[in-house]
Amino acid sequence: RRYRFQAWLRAENITTESGPRLEVADADRHSGRVARSPGLVGTRDWVLQQTEFEAGPDTRLLRVGLVRLPSRRVSNQIRGTVRAGGFSLRAVE
Repeated sequence: RRYRFQAWLRAENITTESGPRLEVADADRHSGRVARSPGLVGTRDWVLQQTEFEAGPDTRLLRVGLVRLPSRRVSNQIRGTVRAGGFSLRAVE
C-alpha cells in the first residue's frame, strides 16, 4: 500500500546545505524502505512538504518524523528555527 506523509513547515535562518525534512519509513529498519521530502534551508514561509512511501507486504508499523541528514561540509553545525503543523499520513488510492 502507498502512503502520503505531509506537513506544513516554516524555516527561519536554517544554516548548512542539509536542512530539516519529513521522513516516513518502515519501523523495521532492516527493510530499507524510507522516503524523505526535500530539506528546507535558509528562510521560507509556510510551505507544504510531502513525500510518498510504498509499504511492503510485511509492513506493520510506520515511523514518521522530522529529521535532518548529516551535512558533508566542515562547517556542519545547523542553526535556525523550524515550525511545523498540520501533519497527516493517508493512504493513496
